Amino acid sequence: MNHSPWRDMTSSEWDMAARMNQSRYGPDDLTPGEMAVLAAVAEEAEAPVPTQAAARRLHLSMNTVRSHLVHIYSKLGVHSLIGAFRRLGWLRK
Repeated sequence: MNHSPWRDMTSSEWDMAARMNQSRYGPDDLTPGEMAVLAAVAEEAEAPVPTQAAARRLHLSMNTVRSHLVHIYSKLGVHSLIGAFRRLGWLRK
């Protein structure tokens, strides 16, 4: 049976691995289009589906909005809109 080294990692080792995996990019690396998508999603936060409302507002397809969000998450090292907003300082923790 193969033994996985991940199973025996301590909490501090997991924290260090997470820090090492953080994105090398930051908010200044987002394109104007990516920033426009994030701003539109934030402004449409009260809509039933904010990303869909943002797509309509910006005259983009949902696929384009999703694509921008995937790139944004990758650049910022986050996994959600909330994480992106926090990373940009648009939300308090």
